[in-house]
Amino acid sequence: MEGKYTSYGKFMAVRLQRAALRLVLRPLMRWGRLDEPRPGYSIVIACHAHFARMLIGNLRLLMKQDLSELDRVIICFDGPRSAELDRFEQDAKKEFEKLNILCVHQSGMQSMVLRRIGWGWVDCWLSYARGIASSRTRWVMLHDMDAFLLQGDLIARRFERMKQGGAHFMGIRWYEGNGVQREDRLCYIVEMMLDAQYLRSRFRPLDLFNLVCRYKGRSVDFDTLLYPQSVEGVRTEVMALEMTRWVHPSQVISQFTYLKSRPVYVAPESNNLFFIPYFLFLADDGEVLRQHRRALENASGRIVDFLGGKMDLSRFTATHFDWIGQQVRRLEEAVAGEVREEVKSYLEAVGRFVK
Repeated sequence: MEGKYTSYGKFMAVRLQRAALRLVLRPLMRWGRLDEPRPGYSIVIACHAHFARMLIGNLRLLMKQDLSELDRVIICFDGPRSAELDRFEQDAKKEFEKLNILCVHQSGMQSMVLRRIGWGWVDCWLSYARGIASSRTRWVMLHDMDAFLLQGDLIARRFERMKQGGAHFMGIRWYEGNGVQREDRLCYIVEMMLDAQYLRSRFRPLDLFNLVCRYKGRSVDFDTLLYPQSVEGVRTEVMALEMTRWVHPSQVISQFTYLKSRPVYVAPESNNLFFIPYFLFLADDGEVLRQHRRALENASGRIVDFLGGKMDLSRFTATHFDWIGQQVRRLEEAVAGEVREEVKSYLEAVGRFVK
């Protein structure tokens, strides 16, 4: 058997398990057709409710984009409404009036079911599905809360290409992995633009969810939003996004979820949790950065108290630390014109674990 699963037994076991999960998720989300869309585009951001404030720095850079055709920014939280999220919404709407922000929360039932499941990809699916369902425009851009866009005309150029090219999905690169090959021409979900009118007329929200199946003779584990791209007649396109034009650590929130769920989290070599205190610093919360700098400076051995958990840094490497430093310096130049002293001190504290 070719693809992700070389054993037929393993393939069927995972497929049945995923099918049972889909039965639980199916009644949680529905949407209607989008028959009379407004002009322009919407931006959908899936946001971890625990780190809503971390989004402030992202939105400030978003404000520097050419947003002349933006309808609104839809922020979808992976939790129910709360007093803290309401305060964030009030502050964000006041500071970012130009973005016409709409905040979407999980219902009590959705939150109860998803907390029992306890798999971050389920929250990701629901957030994007709810955001697409809330769009009043045909065109929707999916924007990561830990992706920072540095070039001011980046979204405008992608939107124009999407309108003129006629694609249903446009990504920054082709997806590879989990049995999917580059030649399949399925778009990576990060910073994707899509045709919400087409998607909502042909697919159910559940069709966006992860799916284990056979595709082109291979066993595959389709990630979020891959299955709708695999159907005959769907048009996909890639418009590359050079790394110098944005900063995107990736897996920041998923790594935080692992940190909170384990007594001691053995961080991978590509550990990006160090970005969270810095992103909060960009949102005017400098105390978190200072606290974690002190925690790193005072730690003995390879385990450090970090973001309310314990993190084992035995796998952390100089190569990845250098990459972190490059991303932070690039973002600092875009935000402040230079690397500020508090940020330098924090990076030095992180770097001691490499030595």
